[in-house]
Amino acid sequence: MSAPSSWNAAVNVLGDVVFLDIRNVVSLDSTYCFNLNIDTPGIKKIVFRIREWVEEAVEPAESATNQTSSQPVVASPCNLLTRRMGNPNPDPANPTVPWKSNNDGTSSSEESSASSVDELSSLGSQKGSAKPKKLRKSTSKVTNDKKGSGPTRSGREECMHVARWIPRGIDMFVILKDTFHIARYMEAEEAAKTSTKSEDEDLKREQKDALSIVTKDAQERHLKTYQRILFSAPHLQTLIRGRHNRTKLETELNSILSEMQEIIGQIRSEDASHLKPFIGNYAVAQPEVKGLEPLIFSENKKFRARMGVNHPQLAGMSCLVKHVNAYHADPKKVQEQLQNGEIRMNAGAWPALAYPGDPPGVDFDVEDIQEGLLRGHLLKRVLRHIYTSPSSALIDNGELSVTCSGNAELHGMYKVEAKHIAYALVQSRFGISSRDKWQETDGNYSYRDAYYRTIKAIREPFDEAWAEELLEWWNKTVFGNKRDDEDLILMRKQSAKRAAAQVQSATSVIPPVEAKPTGDPDISTVHPSMPTTSMPATSVKPRVYFR
Repeated sequence: MSAPSSWNAAVNVLGDVVFLDIRNVVSLDSTYCFNLNIDTPGIKKIVFRIREWVEEAVEPAESATNQTSSQPVVASPCNLLTRRMGNPNPDPANPTVPWKSNNDGTSSSEESSASSVDELSSLGSQKGSAKPKKLRKSTSKVTNDKKGSGPTRSGREECMHVARWIPRGIDMFVILKDTFHIARYMEAEEAAKTSTKSEDEDLKREQKDALSIVTKDAQERHLKTYQRILFSAPHLQTLIRGRHNRTKLETELNSILSEMQEIIGQIRSEDASHLKPFIGNYAVAQPEVKGLEPLIFSENKKFRARMGVNHPQLAGMSCLVKHVNAYHADPKKVQEQLQNGEIRMNAGAWPALAYPGDPPGVDFDVEDIQEGLLRGHLLKRVLRHIYTSPSSALIDNGELSVTCSGNAELHGMYKVEAKHIAYALVQSRFGISSRDKWQETDGNYSYRDAYYRTIKAIREPFDEAWAEELLEWWNKTVFGNKRDDEDLILMRKQSAKRAAAQVQSATSVIPPVEAKPTGDPDISTVHPSMPTTSMPATSVKPRVYFR
């Protein structure tokens, strides 16, 4: 047989599958495929269909050299695969030989299970037929790329991975569908300001009505949460920005958001449950010296009912810090007032557990509320437990703990921020309470309000130096390092001191003092408002006043 005089190829795209039909070549197998991450979002599957060449009449060979060149040519797209991705089972005699697939979709060599070829679609081979069989959907969830490159997740799986981080690092109480609706309305409203297209009046009215019942602060919070989630899960952005088949895309988006919402709720409950066996040790300042009295077993429902305001030590940690001095003066009386609701506990005041001390809040100064705020030992241990590991919770500051990858490392958290502290505060307060299952409220105390109030106190502080020092302390406590912008923090503190000094000096009137300059001064540097002029050497030297 002789080689074909020409070959041709057809390219078709179906969703995330790129189908290449190459004809008039000799193939070693009917179908090859591999995954390739290209510019457009998501991982695309490149599928090669190799068509056997059609024998054609050719002129007789004139020489032996020409006869050798007229032998059949084997077209093997997997030669390219081998050079780019590595053959999992190379033949020493022919290292570029392609590898075949078994009927079950796996590589014939055992080593190929770690290859980037995670699934081979069984398309079938029909000579002369241009219609491929229907692609079989992948059943594998997470596969590995080249050795050392880590796991590859589908768009949906990536969204579920992000969902596990949302309550811990983005927004603990987010309602995804509400947040996405509000943020998309805000985007549409902003885009309409610069668009020349006519708007649908009904849609415009719907957007306006929806935004009118949401405060500006809440709108900004929803928008930031929305943007952060889209950044972490680009597949959601693909569904939102896609222009074709909007009904299908919106259906998939709502389905994914519902699944993510379930995971968010599960993570909150899981973190609370995982803290139960440890909370007794975390609550006391020096667990190696003395534990809680009476002893608690928080995993037992009977003992759980004796926690919170029903436990003499935990009641003091749960009560509002403004009542903590009265509590230590007469614990039984104040505990009864907490139990019968005479002292109302709400998120509008800080709990004693937010402050350091043994017992917590013992050094609280009503004249300086921010002193020690959000540095309590229970908060520190709970935050470490959740974000780094349980084994790091009780170590001294600066010590290293050899642990497996914690949530911080798994989700790329390298510094403590306001939302992490707020999450730890909520889980700490719930952890010592008598509630057996996760709830957003504990009597009059709203965990939702406490969470957002804590974030606002740090992000919008009355004293920026205090907030910067607090975050610096947390980063040294959790990661053993200062924040990356410690020089900027110091510059801000120095600037604040200079500003305070200027305000103080401006309040007192200082009469000008005449001074004799030693030389001809540059007048513009002393009085910038005066024009710079050159003066003759014989002129009278100006009188300069220094303030």
